[in-house]
Amino acid sequence: MSQIIPGKVVVVGDTQVGKTAIVNKYNNIVDGAQETTVAANSIKCVVPLDGEEVSLSVWDTAGQENFKCLLPMYSRGAQVGLVVFDINRPETFSHLDEWIRYLTDQGECSIVIVANKSDLEHKVDLDDVQSFARARGYEYYQTSALTGDGIDLLFQAVATIVHSCQNQRAAATTVEFKPAQAEENEQKSGCC
Repeated sequence: MSQIIPGKVVVVGDTQVGKTAIVNKYNNIVDGAQETTVAANSIKCVVPLDGEEVSLSVWDTAGQENFKCLLPMYSRGAQVGLVVFDINRPETFSHLDEWIRYLTDQGECSIVIVANKSDLEHKVDLDDVQSFARARGYEYYQTSALTGDGIDLLFQAVATIVHSCQNQRAAATTVEFKPAQAEENEQKSGCC
């Protein structure tokens, strides 16, 4: 039986960039009339990785301004933050720093930049996206929730990050027990 490794992922980005569609595509959920997410949804995604399973609790958050105040509640304790933008809408790319700040204010999590809707005309220069991600030390993936391009690769990368975080956490909490040094009990003659 393979080991199951739990992980928490939060998906953020402007409204209508395809956050829910990415998660649904990975889970083979077809929803032609997808409604806008209200607040957040939690979706389980199981990713096979090197003979183990990484069970991701994916928090798909709403992108509307009036729900941003709830983001700390959903992102707390996440190992990975997927920051999604629409490659066809430059204004969604320009908001990435704001979304990243929301995530990093809640603690340490690995940021992954996701350029979604790669099947459409690119109105955001991919060199700019690569430069943005590289300058900040983030991973970057292109996806199309419509065609499925890049979706499996993205979730494999997320599972790898979660697996690595779990290994680091386990190493950090490992306690090494050493036997106490036996003291030589010398019997002294006389009293005391």
